[in-house]
Amino acid sequence: MARVVGGGRGLPREAGASLLALGLVVGCADVAPEGVTLRLGPDGEAVVVTGLESSSLEELRRFETADWHRRFIVETAAAAEAPLPLLAGRYSVEEDEAVFRPAFPFLAGRSYRAVWTGAAGFSGEPLELRFSIPERAGARGRVSVVFPSGDLLPENLLRLYIHFSVPMSEGQAADNLRLLRSDGSEVERPFAVPDHELWNRQRDRLTVLLDPGRIKREVRPNLEVGPPLQAGQAYRLIVDAGWHDSQDRPLLEPFEKRFRVIEPQRGRVDVESWRLAPPAKADDRLTIEFPRSLDHALLESALSVWSAAGEAVPGHPKVGAEERSWRFAASEGWTSGLYYLRIDTALEDATGNSVRAPFEVVKAARAGESGASLGRIVELPFVVDLDR
Repeated sequence: MARVVGGGRGLPREAGASLLALGLVVGCADVAPEGVTLRLGPDGEAVVVTGLESSSLEELRRFETADWHRRFIVETAAAAEAPLPLLAGRYSVEEDEAVFRPAFPFLAGRSYRAVWTGAAGFSGEPLELRFSIPERAGARGRVSVVFPSGDLLPENLLRLYIHFSVPMSEGQAADNLRLLRSDGSEVERPFAVPDHELWNRQRDRLTVLLDPGRIKREVRPNLEVGPPLQAGQAYRLIVDAGWHDSQDRPLLEPFEKRFRVIEPQRGRVDVESWRLAPPAKADDRLTIEFPRSLDHALLESALSVWSAAGEAVPGHPKVGAEERSWRFAASEGWTSGLYYLRIDTALEDATGNSVRAPFEVVKAARAGESGASLGRIVELPFVVDLDR
C-alpha cells in the first residue's frame, strides 16, 4: 500500500591531457588547502569534486536536491550575472567523489560555471571552475527522439517532447511542425500556441502541447471542433528539415513519427496498480512496471529510492520502453531490508493525469476521485531479501 508522507521532501556530468584531447576550454580549476579539487570528469560530461574527507562523503549521501544546490552549483556562465535556474541533472557520490551529471550534455559554444562551497570537513574558500565546450564545425542537427515513444497513443494525448541533437533556434515550431492524418490531410490547429515556445534551457528539447481546450470534455473548443486526435485513426507527426538550429543551419533531414490513436485515458495515475519487482541479488535492479505510459521527462525526476532509515539510496535510474517501466540500480549494491519508492505526486501520464489528480479535475471531482487527500509525496514499500 502506498504511504503518504506528510509535507514531503524535495525531489529531486580530468583536467589535463584528457581534457585537451577533447578540446575543452577550462579555467579557474581551484585547489583548496585541504587538497579538495573541482574539475571536469575525464569524458567532459560531469563536474567532479575530489579529495573529500569521509565525513563530507557521508554527509553528501544524505543530501536532498536542495542541499546539493546550496553546496554544489552548476550553471551557465550567464547565470552568474542573471537569475537563471541551475542546470538540471543528477548529483551523486561515486566512490570518493561528489559528481554532477547534467540531464543533457554540456552544449558546444556555451560557457559554464561550477562552484563548490563545501560540506563537513571542508573549511577552505569556495572553489570555482569555469569551462566551455568548443563548437563542432559542420555537425548539423536532427530529431533524435520524440516522446511518448510508443506507436499507440491515447486520444486525449496532452504533450509531446521533441528532442534534437543540437540546440535549436526558437520561434520556428509553427512553420515546421505538422500533424497529418493517414489520408495525407493536415489536422488544423492541433497544437496550443503559447506566448513563448516551451524549450528546456539547453534548447534541444521542445515541449509541444496539444490544444487542451479541444481535449477537455464540455469545453467549447471540444464541443465545436472536437479533439485533435480521434481514436481508431492513424497519424503522422512531421518535423520539417527547414527548422534551423542555433547556428542558423537547417536540420540534416526531416523526421516522421507514425502512430495510431486508442481510446482516451481518464482518471489519475494509480500507484497501487504498479508492479514492483525487488532485486534478488545485490547487483540486480529494482523494476517497476506501469499499466500505462507515463511522462518521460517527469519520470526522470519524480521517483527515488529511500532506506527504512530515511536515507536516499544513490543509484542509476533508467526509463524503459514506451515509458511503461522504470529500473533502478543501487550504486553501492543492495542489502537486505525494507526500502521505499518515493513518488512525487506531480508525476503525470501522457495525458496530463497525475498521481495527485486527473487532468479533467472538475469532472473527476463529481465522481469523487480528485485525489485531494494526497500530499506531495507518496511511498511504496518493498523488501529486499538477499538470503532467499
